[in-house]
Amino acid sequence: MNHTQLIALLQDWVESNEATMVADLDEMIRYGELRIYKAIDFAVTRLEDSPVSLVQGTAVVTLPTDTVTVRYVTVLSGTTRTVLSQKDPSFLDAYVGDRTTEGVLRYYARMDEADLLLAPAPPNSTDTLIIARTVRPAAMTASNPTTWLGTNHPELLMYSCLVEIATFQKLEADTVADYQAKFQTAMQGTLVEENHRNRFDRARHGEIGIDL
Repeated sequence: MNHTQLIALLQDWVESNEATMVADLDEMIRYGELRIYKAIDFAVTRLEDSPVSLVQGTAVVTLPTDTVTVRYVTVLSGTTRTVLSQKDPSFLDAYVGDRTTEGVLRYYARMDEADLLLAPAPPNSTDTLIIARTVRPAAMTASNPTTWLGTNHPELLMYSCLVEIATFQKLEADTVADYQAKFQTAMQGTLVEENHRNRFDRARHGEIGIDL
């Protein structure tokens, strides 16, 4: 389902072409997408970046601006990969005392929205850092009409948007509840599909979580 199809379908469902609602449909689609992405950890939202250069003695590394969460951090030294342990920034400061102290990289922490903190500081500029992150796919709009969510889970996207529209239009409580129930049913089905998509064998531990 693309942008044009979704817009038409939403208007048909709520039986309204009211100007203010139509003007705000793209924003409600964006909210509907965010509701889904915050509830299910889709594989499509996971990204492992290309290795980035480290600066000797510099413990702070800037994150890409589209980072939602950091999944793990790996140091690449030649062909050897070492996964760093995540800690609180206060632990890292207690561990090294001085952030310019160099040594074998062991820990990382999310300092703020923009930066990672490493400890100890990199002892050279030849090793590189690989950051695995969660990102948000680009929203469905007229200029970006086809998205992964619209292609793979169109019913989930539609019901999520309908919940937003029903709230915006202040529809009857039973109508809002009906849309919410349809959304939750679609979420459960999507969760099952994603768990099957990501299961490699019967010994796999840790199913994808959902928070409705």
